[in-house]
Amino acid sequence: MTMTMSMLGFSFACYRRPPPVRRGSGIRGPTENDNGERLPSRNTFCYRLSVGVARWVLTARFPPKCTDLADQAVRSAQSIAVNIAEGSRGGQAGRNHYRIAMGSAAELCTVLDLVDLPEGAARQAELRRIGGMPRGLAG
Repeated sequence: MTMTMSMLGFSFACYRRPPPVRRGSGIRGPTENDNGERLPSRNTFCYRLSVGVARWVLTARFPPKCTDLADQAVRSAQSIAVNIAEGSRGGQAGRNHYRIAMGSAAELCTVLDLVDLPEGAARQAELRRIGGMPRGLAG
């Protein structure tokens, strides 16, 4: 049986615009490249949310017997943020990066299903919001 994003609980419909990230959220960095061009990924809600999830995964304490799942969780969490940033360039390649980010979000959700971590359910809800990026982004 082929699994689809909708079977994993992801919705591709547009959703309400979430409130902005609070000051002091810890997500900082350059908002322009060396040429002074604005980096669009820095201002997207999905990007900021994915960085927050990735930072949480890096500090989460996985059970000792789940080191392989911990490694997979870190890789998929980092992949989400990196691919959203790369997808902000647009075009066919950008849409492909958004699709990869949604797949990585589904993958991390699965890891959190397998391992019972504090705040895991809350992080899964955030991942589902990332997976629900407007369809126009992922094509």
